[in-house]
Amino acid sequence: MTEDSPTNLTRRQYAKLSAALTAGAVGTAGCLGDDDDGSGGEGGAESISLLTWNLEFLEDSIEGWIDDFQNTEPPVEADYSDTDVEWVDRMDDQILSYYQSQLQTDDPVTVFDTLGMSFTRFAEEGIFVDLEEYASSDFMSKFGDESLEYATFDGDLVRMPFYQNAGATYINTELFEEAGIDEYPYSVDEFFDTAERIVDESDADYGLTTLTFDYRIWPFFWAEGIDVLNESDDAAAFNTSRAAEILERFHELTEDGVIPEVTWTGFVEEQAQQFGAGDTGMFIAPLSNVRRVQGYGDWIDEETLELTLPPGNRGNYEANGLCITEPNTSEAEREAAWDLIRSILSDKWQEDFLRNTTVMAGNLDVQEELSNDEEFRENNPLLAMAYDLWPELEEGYVMAPSVPEASEIADILDSEVSNAALGEKEPEDALDDAEDRVNDALSG
Repeated sequence: MTEDSPTNLTRRQYAKLSAALTAGAVGTAGCLGDDDDGSGGEGGAESISLLTWNLEFLEDSIEGWIDDFQNTEPPVEADYSDTDVEWVDRMDDQILSYYQSQLQTDDPVTVFDTLGMSFTRFAEEGIFVDLEEYASSDFMSKFGDESLEYATFDGDLVRMPFYQNAGATYINTELFEEAGIDEYPYSVDEFFDTAERIVDESDADYGLTTLTFDYRIWPFFWAEGIDVLNESDDAAAFNTSRAAEILERFHELTEDGVIPEVTWTGFVEEQAQQFGAGDTGMFIAPLSNVRRVQGYGDWIDEETLELTLPPGNRGNYEANGLCITEPNTSEAEREAAWDLIRSILSDKWQEDFLRNTTVMAGNLDVQEELSNDEEFRENNPLLAMAYDLWPELEEGYVMAPSVPEASEIADILDSEVSNAALGEKEPEDALDDAEDRVNDALSG
């Protein structure tokens, strides 16, 4: 996963990842049966494979998924005792190129754990099975409408929600108290003004840092009604005077030392480490960074850190989902893949996943149960804080554009926003260049 796992991915590596995605995918083959009601397959597959995204630290749990699948533990009913399961895990800068390379062989990855909108390029090429052919209504009822919408491409449910995440604001409460600030910011201007005040009236070195890649900077724009694309998703819609004002403020605050330069040059670790050092008032990032920042700051506990809303409560929503590859896979393999997915998304293993990560589950039944578990809340106060904030984040979060060029567009925005913030381009020029580049990407 992007932020909950140990990774030191650089911007250059991330650009390579997106280039791998943009390279495209292979053609489609095969079709699904019409008789499966969601109860699972009948066994018979000799082998299948599972490709996960930065989950190597969950080795024991993943071995448990596979054991339950092979030992016919509920919800699996078919006999897969003779079915081999090859598990492969890859980091952010490797996974898309690995999946792409396997598509070119006679033995592609069967189950693919996809992040954010990275699946759209492959979905456009018809690489993934429509999972509604397999999923029963009872099984589908475990997942929220938003996560299912996020997993849909061109009318097909191409992946099952695995885990989900949304942008929030991490507050250093001690610095807020030093500055005499009683209310947390909400509007974009309030965030900027509060950042300045923290630096001026407390011992903080910086007022604000944030992540920028993969639409994580865009809450500042969504909060002002500035969308990435138009309603038809065929042209850029962000080149506005208000967008230029926001970029100018980023530049002024960076030049004045209110926003650290690492905000625009780092990826994840650098900003989390900056906030974890204890000298920065606010950190805008997905909830999945709770354990990361805690690891960088021994001052962090439920009294000194508070999680609250991102600008305008317009945080970026993202989710990982499990896809099944259609080309060069047999019906027996696809049925086995579906049963493995059902095992992974079972109540048992989704609860285990929640206990070992800081993201929200795709299976909402499990998430609600754990969020009300008093023992869990007492032992994990920061995670309990994240669970309590989630319903409010759900009311306002925004999904990235569901277009095949989504990853490329995210890179363009990250690059041009950073250029403006660092003073390498005038805000208007950065927006003009971003608009031209995005429209070129959309026009193919």
